[in-house]
Amino acid sequence: MTPAHAQPFRTYLSLTIAAAHAALALLGIFGRLTYAIPSRYELLREIMSSQMWIYLHAAVALVIVVALLTHRRETTALGTSVGVWAVWSFLSLIWGLSTDPPVSLVGPTLAGMVTTLAYILTLSWATKPANEAGE
Repeated sequence: MTPAHAQPFRTYLSLTIAAAHAALALLGIFGRLTYAIPSRYELLREIMSSQMWIYLHAAVALVIVVALLTHRRETTALGTSVGVWAVWSFLSLIWGLSTDPPVSLVGPTLAGMVTTLAYILTLSWATKPANEAGE
């Protein structure tokens, strides 16, 4: 991929990450992001059922979009995204493993994959192409 093609590709992938955050926030707003099955760890269920996740995902989606529009701090915005995805997917995985009856672990697994994509994307924003670095 040439450097001229890298910028739009990174932007589209970043918008996809922002859309995934927005989708989770909307699922939470409409009551579809629930942790209704009891866990062996009641505190974990309370943390995962908290409205905090709606606000976190919505805020990160907004921060990514603003960073892309202003062409500033894309690496910071996506680094924040990596942190939110990593914590949310890890806690979802632990919750899923501690429920009785067991629940599907597809959601936490997909979130872990998005975490990896967001991390690679953050590294791509942090690395300047050769023509931008003045080499």
